[in-house]
Amino acid sequence: MTGASGSGTSTHGSAFGVDVKAVGLNPLNEIGGVATADPGGPAHAARRVLSANLPGLVSLGVITTGSDSALAPPPSASTATSEIANVNLLGGLVTASAVKAVSQSAASAESATYSSAGSGFVNLKINGQTLTNVAPNTTVEVKNPLIPSQVIAAAYLYEETGSRSIANGQASASHSVNMIRIVLAKPLLALPAGAEIVVARAESDVVSPACGSDVLSVSGEAYTAYVGGTLLGQQFAGTKVGDAVLPSQGGADSDGTAVNVPGIATSGTAADTTSGSLSPNPASQSRAVVEGTNLLGGLVTATVLHVARTSSAGRGVSFESVKQGDRRIRP
Repeated sequence: MTGASGSGTSTHGSAFGVDVKAVGLNPLNEIGGVATADPGGPAHAARRVLSANLPGLVSLGVITTGSDSALAPPPSASTATSEIANVNLLGGLVTASAVKAVSQSAASAESATYSSAGSGFVNLKINGQTLTNVAPNTTVEVKNPLIPSQVIAAAYLYEETGSRSIANGQASASHSVNMIRIVLAKPLLALPAGAEIVVARAESDVVSPACGSDVLSVSGEAYTAYVGGTLLGQQFAGTKVGDAVLPSQGGADSDGTAVNVPGIATSGTAADTTSGSLSPNPASQSRAVVEGTNLLGGLVTATVLHVARTSSAGRGVSFESVKQGDRRIRP
């Protein structure tokens, strides 16, 4: 793993309280908007707006927004927030005592992450019904109280998107969250069908040089036996029996196929497993356990063969155990 400097690193964050738009209209334009960047600044921004209103459609209390972006100390990160009190939308069909959006992205030479931790609702109600423990990317139909079967809008709640990658020598993360986004299905007062009302938005992104490998990956493999070449006058193509292979982005695989090449290699039960993950640090484990091994017509035998190997970033590679029966043959 090679070192990395701060050269080529950048980070950005932004947030606003409310934005209302339709084709040719933008009656409320990113009220309470803030933005930060490093380099280029400012690294910190904060605003407080006492209220925002669009008669019959939007009524908001105090809007508090903020953003911070910094390259050092590692990891480079941006955090943006938008918090709004006394939310009342569509004439009371969507209400909340408070709504908060949080977006954070971070990246270093070895990792890239994003998070919406801290985002949430207080006393959220839609169609008069209280919603609790709202999961990201929830959709609720907003209905006409006079004609309950008529949907007048879709409310997208805790709308979250994010991506992260380590590729081409860069670690990057990008994230955004809209706590409420309403799309009108029918015209309502001053807004046409298709108009959008976004309440409490925060977004962040960061790019940092990555060290060593362009792409984080793990590898692992365990198999019962490998038979290849010419043995006792027979030609073998080179085959791994019971082969368990770990996907490069992590996960697990297993195989229990015994070997059966009469006169060359046979075994009883076998258990071949491998597993690994990229987070929090790349690591993998592989293990093969083979019972009743018999090679070359009995010239080499073992009651139990057990081999295990672990590997993790920053800790090197180690053998857990290699055994023949109860005898450890390699520490």
